Amino acid sequence: MESGVTEGFSPTQRRDVTILATFRGLSFLGDGLALVALYLRVAPHGHAWAVAGLGLGAMVPFILLAPVSGLVADRVRAKPYLVALGAGETLAAVGLGLWHSLAATLVLVIALNCVVAFSMPGYAALLPAVAGETNLARSQGIFQSTQGLASVIGPILGGVLVGWTGQSVPLYVDAATFAVGALGTALLRADRRPERSARTTKDSSWEGLRHLAGDAILRDLLVLLTVFMLAVGVSNVAEVFYVTQTFHGSPFAYGALGASFGVGMIAGSLVASRGGSELVRLTRRAIVGIMVIGAAVTLVGAVRAIYQIYRCNRVSSSESTHAALLTELFAPTEVGLPFRVSSPAAE
Repeated sequence: MESGVTEGFSPTQRRDVTILATFRGLSFLGDGLALVALYLRVAPHGHAWAVAGLGLGAMVPFILLAPVSGLVADRVRAKPYLVALGAGETLAAVGLGLWHSLAATLVLVIALNCVVAFSMPGYAALLPAVAGETNLARSQGIFQSTQGLASVIGPILGGVLVGWTGQSVPLYVDAATFAVGALGTALLRADRRPERSARTTKDSSWEGLRHLAGDAILRDLLVLLTVFMLAVGVSNVAEVFYVTQTFHGSPFAYGALGASFGVGMIAGSLVASRGGSELVRLTRRAIVGIMVIGAAVTLVGAVRAIYQIYRCNRVSSSESTHAALLTELFAPTEVGLPFRVSSPAAE
């Protein structure tokens, strides 16, 4: 890691931040590999509910375990706790590589993400002890950069590995990144000691709910983001079928689609970091970002129609041939769509 990036860190802090950022970045990279392999494993079963189950298995544990995992992270020594969780993550990922049935895949995905749901707040609690309070914001920026880079490389590499070696190797690589991450955590010199709070989980939860209820902007934004996340979940289910069945895309193509999401996150974070951090401005940026994503998803859905119309216009410019080909290329329930799109263009 460049010395300019860690300027102001003590030698021990620089060493620990470098180790933690590197190994956590590798873990994020492994997650990208695993997600591509798992979605491509489940999709051939032909059931949207199976793909939806995979997505829920990766998301619901974080929601249900958030209050408990945060409390535990505050009350245990970070290093041994995270090393133990890393071992659990490694075993679950190895299991995903060994057992390929749909039922085993869904159960192991849930188990893996239950463990990850505890490790993420653990690492968040460890970071201030590693970097120091004065360097916390800079350290978080370093971690976000490594995560963004991993989110671009991981899916592409996952698509390549699935295409060359099958679906098990990416999962074994993911297991290896969990194991290396646990080793890197054990090598840290800094550690976080538990701090017991007088407040209970119930008190803390009610405090958060009261804060949300009393702030109109946060309350409305929470509703908007909830709807947005539901829409993203639906899109995630559809896109694997869209790439592999509608366009008959390769594993690399599906991985490239995931990588494009990572590129968009990096670009969006650079744009969002400008213009101040007041709550109203941040809220406006969030709303604009959601609108841009909605427009982009709509355009992605229109790609098939646009592509089919392009093929028709390449074959012949005559109206009769054009109409006949459009009718032939589209299903009976879609016949009106190409005419609605292409007629204004022809005029």
